[in-house]
Amino acid sequence: MYYVYELIDPRINLPFYVGKGKNDRVYFHLSEKSRAKSDNERKFNKIQKIRECGYEPEIKIVKYFDNEDDAYFYE
Repeated sequence: MYYVYELIDPRINLPFYVGKGKNDRVYFHLSEKSRAKSDNERKFNKIQKIRECGYEPEIKIVKYFDNEDDAYFYE
């Protein structure tokens, strides 16, 4: 099963990243330890700034899909 998710900045309650995943993909972004190993430097920097302010990005699963193509389209 696939899903589309948002990473939300809790300081302003707005999404700053939208992605498609399956299994535990959504948690990968929050476990990245280095900018060089990140798949998206801008997202990595945003997560670090949120954490520097004492917060943690929120995860919101927007919708589930049986088909990966449908998830890509929705994303």
